[in-house]
Amino acid sequence: MIILSLNIRGFGGPNKISSLKALFSQLNPDIFFIQETLVSRDKAIKFFLQCVPSWNVVALDPCGPSGGLLSGWNPTFVELYALDTLAGIYLEGRIKQSTDIVKLLNCYAPYKDRELLWIPIIRSGLLNEEGIIVGGDLNFTLSTRVVWGDTSRIDTLSDFFTSLIQSSGLVDVQPTKLTPTCRNGRDRVDGMANRLDHFLLDDSLLNNKYKVRSWVINSTISDHNPIYLQLDSFSQKSLPPFKFNSTWINDQDFALLIKQSWNSMRQWTNSSTIQLLCSKLNNLKRAVICWHRDKKVQLQSELLQIDSKKVVIFDKCLTQIFAQVDLETLKILKQEKEKILAIEENTWQLKSRAIWLNSGD
Repeated sequence: MIILSLNIRGFGGPNKISSLKALFSQLNPDIFFIQETLVSRDKAIKFFLQCVPSWNVVALDPCGPSGGLLSGWNPTFVELYALDTLAGIYLEGRIKQSTDIVKLLNCYAPYKDRELLWIPIIRSGLLNEEGIIVGGDLNFTLSTRVVWGDTSRIDTLSDFFTSLIQSSGLVDVQPTKLTPTCRNGRDRVDGMANRLDHFLLDDSLLNNKYKVRSWVINSTISDHNPIYLQLDSFSQKSLPPFKFNSTWINDQDFALLIKQSWNSMRQWTNSSTIQLLCSKLNNLKRAVICWHRDKKVQLQSELLQIDSKKVVIFDKCLTQIFAQVDLETLKILKQEKEKILAIEENTWQLKSRAIWLNSGD
């Protein structure tokens, strides 16, 4: 998966279409984040589709004299839909022919009053989403190593952003060669360059899941250079079938899980009803899989406890007749064990059926 991010400084400038087409031809991205379109949502989409007519696109209107966002993606590679969020364009979906879920936030942070943008995002919990990728002109520098020029200065909010990244479990992906992503275009005395554009990744993506590379692309399309992120999956497994066990219906914990998971999912308005339904079902599926894994461990523990209690009763009654209370206890233990074994039997039947179908018998 290849993601490009660029502050284009307006779609209306000369040679923007030809420059964008050259980027697509050179880098062949799957997803594209654009900041500061400086035109209305409809005009931004129309402009972008002149470069790649077959892509899916969502955009936001600018606020005042700056801003405007656009996110585009190749629908033959990835299936995405836009969700409402406090700032930026949030996309969620999956890579086709893969088990990989994609969560993306295209963000533009104006330099003035930056905390007003980030604090609501922090409170929303969006940055703590598992597998989140944040990209864009984030307008901060974390150290003097990423500031060049005689008039350069330390970012007064570097500690704030360092703490934000660490507390959210994110990783600031360093480009292969540390170069500026933005230059002010002035002469040597007043010239200054910074690394203001970033990709922030949830650290779970780097934990034996993806091989990640990033670099800065030299370009004259604006005073910002595009940043390039490539994620190569270590696993190319096909999407496995979801096996529903009918015995779960009688489990009160399962009913509570369904209710809580369904009601806790964020609502959005920029998607169709069927996309909303599919998103909820996919998220619910992941919640059920995690619940089933934990439940399996719990049932195994309960089986061991039942056997241990039976051993204690039999050891106590080696030379005497069972007392009535022991008989009642053994009866209860037998019933509990039969319930657990029935669940395991149903699970194995589902698994054997899946193997049988896969073998083509």
